[in-house]
Amino acid sequence: MAVFQADALVLRSREYGEADRILTLFSREYGKIEAVAKGVRRPASKQRGGTQLFTYADFLLHRGRTLATVQQAQPRESFPHLWGDWEKSRAAAIMAELLDAVTVREEPAAELFRLTLAGFFLIAAVEPDLLITAYALKTLEAQGHWSAAASDSPDAPLGPGSRAMLRRLLLTPPEQLDRLRWSREMRDEIVPFVRRWAETRLERRLAAWNLTIEIPCRP
Repeated sequence: MAVFQADALVLRSREYGEADRILTLFSREYGKIEAVAKGVRRPASKQRGGTQLFTYADFLLHRGRTLATVQQAQPRESFPHLWGDWEKSRAAAIMAELLDAVTVREEPAAELFRLTLAGFFLIAAVEPDLLITAYALKTLEAQGHWSAAASDSPDAPLGPGSRAMLRRLLLTPPEQLDRLRWSREMRDEIVPFVRRWAETRLERRLAAWNLTIEIPCRP
């Protein structure tokens, strides 16, 4: 199948040549796809809107030996709430980096696609650190990188309340995350614990997650 269609999220975008971009896409049917968008950095490019970072779009792709080529890119959702807000942009970057880290090319993972798409919408309403942590737990579990016994280890630096919150974050459906509340103490215990667990299991530093700022908890 030389030409195929895919609705996908743009997880990564990097410059290539004089006017092209290399995109990492995550699609509902095909999983992760590496593709080149030729000429897309030119202002007059018709593909420009659909190939922007964190955009959800319908793609028409031509399969190549190493990279697909974007023939058409029609945006469905550009998530305007991600732009102009550093915390929200960082949350999207962390989610994209995690998804890229736990998946391999062209291995379908429809549930992870749905989780990530929902997460990009939820960034508008859910506290970023809470959403990131819940997303990380669900993603790691789906790919076999999370053990329910992890938070119960004597070596885990978590209090009883944080251990209970970890279980709630893992089990709560994404659309209900805005109902959860945690204290500053819980956040300060849980976030670095889950980040370190992810980096250890994935054997890589998660650059976006290590860009830290002070985010106030809801009262």
